[in-house]
Amino acid sequence: MRSIRSFAKARSRLSVNHKKIINQENDFLFSANSKSAFEKILQSSENKVLEIGFGEGDSLFEMAIDNPEINFFGIEVYETGVARTCLKIEKSGIKNLKLYLGDAVDLMLDKDIETKFDLLLFLFPDPWHKRKHNKRRLLSPDNLKKFRSYLSKKGLIFFRTDWQEYADSLKKICNDQEVEFQEIEKFPLLKGLTHTKYQRKGIKAGRTISTFLFK
Repeated sequence: MRSIRSFAKARSRLSVNHKKIINQENDFLFSANSKSAFEKILQSSENKVLEIGFGEGDSLFEMAIDNPEINFFGIEVYETGVARTCLKIEKSGIKNLKLYLGDAVDLMLDKDIETKFDLLLFLFPDPWHKRKHNKRRLLSPDNLKKFRSYLSKKGLIFFRTDWQEYADSLKKICNDQEVEFQEIEKFPLLKGLTHTKYQRKGIKAGRTISTFLFK
């Protein structure tokens, strides 16, 4: 059975440059049509960090710039954010950032990829705050188990949200699955972890920012 989608369908408004960068051949953007090539790169790379749902890509790009020794990967379903990040990669010429345009559920949860990550990043995933929609959260009990299976021996999951009920829900899931976690304010092991658009929105709205680190 296919997993429940964790995102809402939306029509992307792409500029001419956005359409061009997404459709042209390059070595940093992959999609369902080049899934096998993306998987091969994952399998052949070491020291890997993956951000799932990188949005506009500001934080992911800055981390790649500030940590050239780390191979960064990002998965995002919305074309606009992917295109914007692609333009930054093309302009900067960095080689340690690869993107996948598509659904992380299709790529990682409905099948197995033969790879391990040293860090999985979930920065302000959709909280699906209505109770009837909670099952669509990216870090549901079943999804958390599957994502943890992709961690290396030293691997960690970094999660950040401005929705308190989502934070409380994740605490309960971790306790139920006997997953050790800690609440932190900063993550000194990774430079360039900047405030995302949603973090700025949360702070402006006066919401508490919750950050978890767990294995």
